[in-house]
Amino acid sequence: MSAATTPAASLAPSLHDSLLLAADPKLQQTVQLTRMVGEQAAMIKTLSEQLTHCGSDLRTRMKEVARLESSLAESEKNRTFDSTIP
Repeated sequence: MSAATTPAASLAPSLHDSLLLAADPKLQQTVQLTRMVGEQAAMIKTLSEQLTHCGSDLRTRMKEVARLESSLAESEKNRTFDSTIP
């Protein structure tokens, strides 16, 4: 792979592009905003994946709490029933 076809070289602006960016502040601002939007999109995707994972964990924990509450209620019911037997 030649230096011109490496990912870093293909992403690096050419001298002509660099001169255009330096000469046109609006173009420079547009490029900067485009880069920021790309970074934010990646961040949103990551946060969305984390939220999905957290939602799954929450559902699992809610099921466990419901199971424990049911077990506790059953235990209390049995204890009350046992205390009424002479």
